[in-house]
Amino acid sequence: MTSGYGFGHLLIIWNEANQTGVKILDEQHRAFAAMINTLHYGLVVKQDRHYLQPCYNMVMGFAKTHFPLEIDMLKEAGYPLAREHQAQHERFIADSRRIRHEILHEGRDPEEFLEFLKHWWKVHILRGDLAYSAHLQAYISSQHRVITKR
Repeated sequence: MTSGYGFGHLLIIWNEANQTGVKILDEQHRAFAAMINTLHYGLVVKQDRHYLQPCYNMVMGFAKTHFPLEIDMLKEAGYPLAREHQAQHERFIADSRRIRHEILHEGRDPEEFLEFLKHWWKVHILRGDLAYSAHLQAYISSQHRVITKR
């Protein structure tokens, strides 16, 4: 295949600049990037809207596991913006559901979900999550190394 996209085309390239320095969160963020890349491949490269539902399911599964873990870590570390961060997560879930509904029931373009995810990556992960990075790393390396169960 010699198209401009080829088999290796990725929308998001994972690199060091994307990392929070907290291994479990970075691995989960990397998985989220893979989900966005998969949806991009399906919708843009293959032009197959059937990628939407499986990718939506993966994203919502990600949200169910990643968001509580991240918020628990932020609260444990005393991050002052933890509640605001949690509110952003809640908006993400609500907006994801709304966009999916509009695509399935109102004929909206499936790429709107992809655009939403790309925006989330740029604004929330690359700005919001990286903003807590230094605070969380300092906490982890301090005497309070163990994240306790609440």
